Amino acid sequence: MRIPGLGIRVIPAFLCLLAFGAAADAACRPPSGRLDYNVLNEGSSIGWLRMDFRGDGIRTEIHTTIDVRVNFFFLIPILVYRHDSKEVWVNGEFRRYSGVTVDNGREHVVTVDAGGRALRVVKNGLAEEVEAAMLSRAVWCQETLQYGRLLSPLKGRLKEIVAEYLGEEWIEVGGKRLLTRHYAVTEDGRQGAVWYGEDGIVVKARFPTKHGTQMTLLLD
Repeated sequence: MRIPGLGIRVIPAFLCLLAFGAAADAACRPPSGRLDYNVLNEGSSIGWLRMDFRGDGIRTEIHTTIDVRVNFFFLIPILVYRHDSKEVWVNGEFRRYSGVTVDNGREHVVTVDAGGRALRVVKNGLAEEVEAAMLSRAVWCQETLQYGRLLSPLKGRLKEIVAEYLGEEWIEVGGKRLLTRHYAVTEDGRQGAVWYGEDGIVVKARFPTKHGTQMTLLLD
């Protein structure tokens, strides 16, 4: 069922949308089925993002894949970015994450395990404990925006964000007009925007790159 200048400093803005939390409330229970997104830079398609949700109502496994490529003159690749990760949630609570991200040949291997009041984060073999009393943004959970601290699955670091609700807005996706809830989101001094559908799932997200262009995540 389907549910209706770049590089390492740019893509994480989207990965944070896919991050996880140590303790989610009922409103953040993962959905079922699949979410597909197009990744665009200045309106041109540069890749895709896919999330598969499989579960029995209690335990949910989430498989996320991202494939982004930017070519110079359509031939020479100047950015090759791939991400593959799996998450396990039980009764709406995060249990485990494991992911591999390859950014222009540089590999980041991250695992995160929930336990007690902290998350155990291991990145490329180096382990640390991170305070777990917060959630991150997830494309399937609008409520996570109320938490101001995120754990990025790429670097395994906490980040500060500020979200401001701007009201309802009609946008067009795939030839259909959808009523969405529009938020301004500021992270690391850069302001982006996120539009959630009535089901609490991200329909569109837009963030500036360090090169002054606009990167967009759009539900397919």
